[in-house]
Amino acid sequence: MKHQPRLGLSTTHTLITICLIASALAGFGIWGKINEISETIMFYCFMICFMAYALMLNYIWRVTTWVRALNTN
Repeated sequence: MKHQPRLGLSTTHTLITICLIASALAGFGIWGKINEISETIMFYCFMICFMAYALMLNYIWRVTTWVRALNTN
């Protein structure tokens, strides 16, 4: 069964995108640990990322419309 692409991404591209974002966030955490960034700062960075993610989930239809508008231009 072939799935309908969302936001112009196939299921494979979606998986790759999720893995790249997760790897980037993990890399940032490792970089912060190596460079001895304060845990407080790292925590606030995590909270900012989490809030952005939560907002995107709450307003997913607006985000979808915005991304589709970008793809058509």
